[in-house]
Amino acid sequence: MLERIAKHQLVSLLSAYPAVALIGPRQCGKTTLARSLGGRFFDLENETDIVRLEAQWDEIAASKELIVFDEAQNWPPLFNRLRVAIDADRARPRRFLVTSRSAVAVSAVFRPKSHRGFEHFYDPSAVKAPSVAPSSPLL
Repeated sequence: MLERIAKHQLVSLLSAYPAVALIGPRQCGKTTLARSLGGRFFDLENETDIVRLEAQWDEIAASKELIVFDEAQNWPPLFNRLRVAIDADRARPRRFLVTSRSAVAVSAVFRPKSHRGFEHFYDPSAVKAPSVAPSSPLL
């Protein structure tokens, strides 16, 4: 039930923003939730995925499908690339989902109030649905 609520909230945020950061502790279900949305998936703890991402970046940035970057704190160059890609086409939502266990790593590069993205904290141990802070735009 909680995962369905979180998925509904995430889909809603993705329909409004070009990028959403899904932040939560290790092993809380971020990757499972992100994979459930479909799209192209890049595990940034995996060197092969990083090499593939670098080689295909122009195609990825222009893609019409959702692109998921899992454990984004492991590849810092991603954040500057996201800024450029989003600024090139700000009107298109549902482009990028970034997962991270580090709110600091994500927030340090996602500048508040730019309306490029949204920060969503995922806590599967919460008794109620995960909270979403409506004043937390990212990038």
